[in-house]
Amino acid sequence: MTRSEFLRLQRIVVEGLFGTYNHNINLNLDDRVTLLHGPNGVGKTVVLGMINALLGERLDYFTRIPFSKFSLLFHEGSTLTLKASNNADANERQYRLTLTRENTTPRSAPVSLVSRADAVATRLDHLRPHEDIAHSWIDMRNGEVLSASDVLSQYSELVPS
Repeated sequence: MTRSEFLRLQRIVVEGLFGTYNHNINLNLDDRVTLLHGPNGVGKTVVLGMINALLGERLDYFTRIPFSKFSLLFHEGSTLTLKASNNADANERQYRLTLTRENTTPRSAPVSLVSRADAVATRLDHLRPHEDIAHSWIDMRNGEVLSASDVLSQYSELVPS
């Protein structure tokens, strides 16, 4: 693959981040360096995590992030968008993933985002969701509180992907 064939991210658009923020981030393609700056809590790190999750096909990351629309626009004109549906609930959010390219019909598919840890925990009788701590479970055998990473490291091999 030659250098000119690589997809280059040109712009990042996030709408409704945390139910409050809309970000439109144009990347500096000439200098190949873009600085993100702003006050704490506006989503700088979360936006970077969203990019990594979408391109790395780890869509369960989005189960922890309240947003309405996330788009990556590439220099050759294609756009990859993950958009929340209006009827999404907290347990199983519904999204639509759309790839748009110039001079072609957009390709779109529904996506149901349930975190891998949720999928594992719901299949184990001894784990119950923690009522006060998001993305945590209580092991009913010993009262231990488990994070999502604890659930995955201890039990993911017991449940098929």
